[in-house]
Amino acid sequence: MQEALIVRREQHVPAPPAAVFALLTDPEKILRWMGTEAQVEPQPGGLYLVNVTGARVARGSFHVGKRKARSPEHEAAENVR
Repeated sequence: MQEALIVRREQHVPAPPAAVFALLTDPEKILRWMGTEAQVEPQPGGLYLVNVTGARVARGSFHVGKRKARSPEHEAAENVR
């Protein structure tokens, strides 16, 4: 049986962590950025689904990473992948 392809990418975004967190977890804000439909469950194991073009879908899940943050928004922004 062939293993699933997993792609991981880290990107530094020059914005406040709370703003990044909101753009990754609020479906209305996601749609202002990209896509035609968005469903998110911003919790460990939760769904991240964005219909980007009507034919292309970005699908993933939220994972907890290293804990470095001081505030809940900062921590969540760092841990969302």
